[in-house]
Amino acid sequence: MDIRLLYENEVQMAVYTAQEIFEMCVRPYIRSPKEAEQFYGYVRPENLWQEMHEGRLIMWGAFDGGRMCAVAAMQSVGHITMLYVRPQYGRRRIGTRMLSYMCEYAANILHKERVTANVMPVVVAPFFYKNGFTLMQNVPRSDMFVSLERSAVGIRPEKPEVTYKPKTVSPKRIVALIASVLILSFAVMTGVTVHHMATDGLLTDAEYELQKYEAEEI
Repeated sequence: MDIRLLYENEVQMAVYTAQEIFEMCVRPYIRSPKEAEQFYGYVRPENLWQEMHEGRLIMWGAFDGGRMCAVAAMQSVGHITMLYVRPQYGRRRIGTRMLSYMCEYAANILHKERVTANVMPVVVAPFFYKNGFTLMQNVPRSDMFVSLERSAVGIRPEKPEVTYKPKTVSPKRIVALIASVLILSFAVMTGVTVHHMATDGLLTDAEYELQKYEAEEI
């Protein structure tokens, strides 16, 4: 998966990708026609190209075999305006990686301390919360989106410090450990194998089934 900055001549492709993802993944969750109007009013080739040409917008694309599978955009003031990933590329953390790239760009290139985003639809907000965003204070509330912000510097959860208390081993435990080693050595020397024990009915097989749960990522 190749994630990189987009050129001005790739704006049309980015618009097509964003609009296609919007229709598949976002429109079913919007609550009013105004939300769709706001999206299409902004995500237009001439509008995005003009912002990029004037240095007011930076865009990223994720490519898989030459096909654009995700698109993201951030204004030079540190405001994220787009983050769309094709549904068939879900659970690959592409959205998380692109979000991280934008935050790093804001901190290192734009020298911004914070990044902001107006998230629409609001059902997507938990993804941003998980990546360090919080509700913006003292901003007008909207029925169409939720205003969020976070530090432009990468946020990593702190690992709790674990300390271990030294334990003393009693002489009885040492003797028991030595005895266990001697018994194991005797079993190996006499040729008693697990296979033989199983065939003699002294050992039964057990099967364990492991289930893995993965947190769904955008």
